[in-house]
Formats: sequence, structure tokens, C-alpha cells
Amino acid sequence: MIDLREPLKAGTILKNNNSEYVIQTLIGRGANCLVYDAVYYDGIGERHKVRIKELFPIYMSVERDDSGCISVTACDKKRFCTIKENFIRTYQRNTEIRNLTGLVNSTSNTQDIWENSGTCYSVCSYEEGQNYREYE
Repeated sequence: MIDLREPLKAGTILKNNNSEYVIQTLIGRGANCLVYDAVYYDGIGERHKVRIKELFPIYMSVERDDSGCISVTACDKKRFCTIKENFIRTYQRNTEIRNLTGLVNSTSNTQDIWENSGTCYSVCSYEEGQNYREYE
């Protein structure tokens, strides 16, 4: 299957409450999400690297308009809503597990989630280190 999903452009600003995330580059494409490197600045101006997952399934009729909004055809709306609910539940489960004592580094460190532009976005901390292939 050819992936025709149009990613967000570098420099796109995603806003959630008091936070603004600036998209830097697309780093991955999965069946349900596009993943980006991004940055945000905290309350004292310090720059933080993060990863942002954008819910944007490949296997249904979903398109991005010129303003960056995601639209789903009527025939796929119900299916998209189910996928969005699963996306949110996964975030909630990861957060619950992450908050258990003694399970540090057992899940991704998801920090935020919100709905905007017809889809969902999830923010994960950016952790550098050795991957399993390099470790072996």
C-alpha cells in the first residue's frame, strides 16, 4: 500500500492550552499515526525536545486540508471515532502504568494528549540512548 498521507510541515505550531509545540520533522509512519520530532519552550524559555504522535490512519479515507485539519469521509467516520477512542485509552493506560512505583522505563513517557484539527495528538518525552540493535 502506498502511503499518501500528507505530514505536517516543518514549523507548524500545534497549540494545546498554554503549550505550543513546533513541528521539526517527520520521523515515522505507522498504520494509525505519523510521528514527529518537535520542540516546545517552558515557562522560563527553556527548549525541550519531544515526540508527537498524530492520529492519521493509513487504511481509510482521511485527508489533510491546506490549514492542516484532518477530515474523514462519512463512510469512515464511525471507524475513525473507534480508533480515536483506542488512541486515548492507550494514552490513559500508559500514564497509569508509568505512575506505578517500580516500573520506571517500562513504557513510553507520554506527557500530554488533546484533540484538535479533526484528530488527536499525543506528546512523549524525547529520550536518547542506545537501541536494542546497538546494544546486542
